[in-house]
Amino acid sequence: MSLAEAAKPALPSTTLRSYAMIGIVLYAFGLVLNEIGNGLTQLWLVPYADTIGALGFVIALYTATLAGLGTRLTVLIGLIYGIGIFFVSEPDTTYAASGLKISSYNMTHNVGLGLIGFTIIFLIALTFYLTRAKSAHRAQACSGRARVEAADAGRTWGDPIRLDEAGSLGRVDVEMLDDGSAVATWVEFADGRAQFRARRVERSGAKSPAIVIAGASGDRVSGIPRVARQGNQLVFAWVETPEKGGLPGDKTLKSATATLAH
Repeated sequence: MSLAEAAKPALPSTTLRSYAMIGIVLYAFGLVLNEIGNGLTQLWLVPYADTIGALGFVIALYTATLAGLGTRLTVLIGLIYGIGIFFVSEPDTTYAASGLKISSYNMTHNVGLGLIGFTIIFLIALTFYLTRAKSAHRAQACSGRARVEAADAGRTWGDPIRLDEAGSLGRVDVEMLDDGSAVATWVEFADGRAQFRARRVERSGAKSPAIVIAGASGDRVSGIPRVARQGNQLVFAWVETPEKGGLPGDKTLKSATATLAH
């Protein structure tokens, strides 16, 4: 894997599940179209139906690999799908000559359809399982605590002060103020969303209520948000990516300002 590939952002779980559903819908549509073409003797429909069905399988397989499907399992699923295609598409004489005929021609055909259907359903189920497992792992990882160490010009260190309220993704930034207090920001993981939050921490350790700067609704907060001070103004900057419907790599850089109370 190249550095460029490693740097690509992972697709959201909802996007992967949407891709998986597109795959199974295409496969099902191709299967129905194939049956219509054969049943009504409209054989010109069959090549289009097979192409659509194969495209659905490719999308489902690719989506599963994006969700974390391993190489060996990918090869195994591809092999099962290929065997299913063989049992479905070849004439009876080919099955007999190869020694792979199962009872009758219809039985062989049905076994092929079963193998193909199994691979599609397995890929969809695996994609949903892997994306849910990753979400659960991410939530568990967020059970860590974002903290800041308060210091008096580096001479001594105070007790750690907890910033987050339930669980965080970290990405902490701090801006010191003239009175010795500090404005700290972090990314909180709450209600299944990443939220860019901030609060003021006094030298005594007292904390102001946390405020949500971004991520309460709409697009997702990503990257590493930052806070900077200019006079009595605080400038917050962060990156947002679409929650749904966006293309991979779609990002929006946003900022907000706040005035410090005297």
